[in-house]
Amino acid sequence: SDLLTLSFSGFPLTTAKSTLRNSKYFHCLITWWESGMGILPNGTLFIDADVTVFPMLLEYLRRPTVYPLLWDHEKGYDHAMYSRLAAEADFFMVEELRDWIWERRYMEAARVEHKTEIRGAWE
Repeated sequence: SDLLTLSFSGFPLTTAKSTLRNSKYFHCLITWWESGMGILPNGTLFIDADVTVFPMLLEYLRRPTVYPLLWDHEKGYDHAMYSRLAAEADFFMVEELRDWIWERRYMEAARVEHKTEIRGAWE
């Protein structure tokens, strides 16, 4: 089967081996896992990663031309979350995403424009 179930602190996440192969780290581990090594008794594979950040990394592995936008209108860019994601991308050898974050190219992903209109009493 092309599917693997990963476990993050007991939270399962199922994905395709072909998706994980976009990471050099996982590409090397898939053969090891296929031989039965590292598989937990429940059939999942334990991954020691940030459970709140890894799904974003996995989304990038699925669609490597779509970068994450961690921005909202009130707070702006979530630099702390980008930092955490860069650390995971670095660990799992997803260099293109890591470099995109380190080079702060995400700052070009959203542009905010403000428009002010002043009306006088003469109108």
